[in-house]
Amino acid sequence: MKKSIWFIIMASVLLLSACSTKESSDKAEENGTFSKDEVNQINLRINGKNVAVTPRLECLGKEECKGKTKDAVKAVPEGEEWKAYFKSQGAANVQASDGDTVEISFPMNSPSKLYFQSPSSNEKQEIVNQAFNLVRSDKKKEYYMITAIWGEEGEPEAIVQLPLVVNFTKDATTEE
Repeated sequence: MKKSIWFIIMASVLLLSACSTKESSDKAEENGTFSKDEVNQINLRINGKNVAVTPRLECLGKEECKGKTKDAVKAVPEGEEWKAYFKSQGAANVQASDGDTVEISFPMNSPSKLYFQSPSSNEKQEIVNQAFNLVRSDKKKEYYMITAIWGEEGEPEAIVQLPLVVNFTKDATTEE
């Protein structure tokens, strides 16, 4: 009799824990969220070569992102402040040429909005098909902030930024 009661209690505990795990897993899928580990697996390539980049997680989950709109992501400083800002963010520092292709791949679902910003244009430029071409300004070094946003318009579920510093090398399209 005692064994039967013990068995019923253990079965109930196992059943409740299984339901709880499935429920939290379902909620994560329903909210479109993902783990911080997945964020760290975001891959950046320039001309097919992997670039070590440290993603900066602005927010993860509807609750943490509450109040942030897709266009109100933390602003990137202008002018000379970019250098200090990018250094503090652990930006990837790479050699590249004008016109090289930057590709971004995600281990989770693709973001609903993907763009980059640089001090040369200081405008957000949409990234199409998870790739864009580098454009050299009059400077040898260019700073890019790549921003990925998941979620519905006005209600982001996650925001990730990828800081990138490009040291342009001389190439056929660059004057000596």
